[in-house]
Amino acid sequence: MEDKSDVEKHFWEILNEKGDKIHEESRKILLEDIKLEDLREPLKYASENYRDLLRPTLIVLSCEAVGGDTETVFPVATTMTLLGLSLYIFDDIVDRTEYRCFVPTTVGKFGAGKTLIAGGLVTAKAFTLLNQVDLPPMQRRRLSKLFLKFLRGMAEAEIANLRLRKEGKIHAKDKLAVMRMRTVNIEACTKSGAMLGSGSQDEIRHLGELGKHLGLVLELVDDLTESLNFTLELRERMRMGSWPYTLAWAENHSDKIRNLLSLATHKETDPVHIKKIVEGMFESGAVSHVQDLSVRFISMANQELSNLKESEAKRALRLIIEAQFSFLPFTFS
Repeated sequence: MEDKSDVEKHFWEILNEKGDKIHEESRKILLEDIKLEDLREPLKYASENYRDLLRPTLIVLSCEAVGGDTETVFPVATTMTLLGLSLYIFDDIVDRTEYRCFVPTTVGKFGAGKTLIAGGLVTAKAFTLLNQVDLPPMQRRRLSKLFLKFLRGMAEAEIANLRLRKEGKIHAKDKLAVMRMRTVNIEACTKSGAMLGSGSQDEIRHLGELGKHLGLVLELVDDLTESLNFTLELRERMRMGSWPYTLAWAENHSDKIRNLLSLATHKETDPVHIKKIVEGMFESGAVSHVQDLSVRFISMANQELSNLKESEAKRALRLIIEAQFSFLPFTFS
């Protein structure tokens, strides 16, 4: 296995090579014809704070992996980048996330009203671009159906998450079910790339399943990072009742965590108490559980990839999958 620093270096090299041009195009499209400064400012700020190269990269590589012409996927990858930005904006509004690592989010800087309007405009720009893409009728119908499934799945996941928050007590299995629902996001990237590359039904299916497994790994890595308070969001997540899966699993399996969380509901949670909760998650086995679960789905993603013909794109996809080992906190130094 490559050294962790080498893996991460190659990971970012692939994302910059395949995704940077698409990301910059999405920013250009987003800001063109926006004359009203009250909207241009939050849109510019959001695009500067959201640099997602992974989704467009997955679309391009999935197209290449089935022998397709990547020029055909650029407008669709740009659309997906814009939709990713809009979902990022809406997530912050719903979760009322005002800061990440002491940096204001778009809603934290501009308020919910302007941010909501900005998010709606991003979505409109995305679908305007998608409607302008010149595709054969059958391919367009299949792609439209896929995008509808993607957006419906993300909406259903958000509603389910709000329901869990309202109920107050979050069970780990319910939280994991929501995370599985959200994998439709990455599935849409790998599947759309394969569709646009005119892949076979088997190739499209394998790449779609790869996207589901990789999507869950990404969810778990983010969840563990937030649970260990690396993003300094754990206190706010607890206050809002939007517990990460790792914390929910620990609460379901540890009397110590249950007691610490009970105390947290009766007083202002200070940094010392947060530290005790993080330590308790390690002791409960929750951190090891999430790491093991991530490794399982990395293996499943690789298994789907093994069904494709060997190519540069396949090797790049394998590196992206296996790079997730190095992004798991406290694993695989």
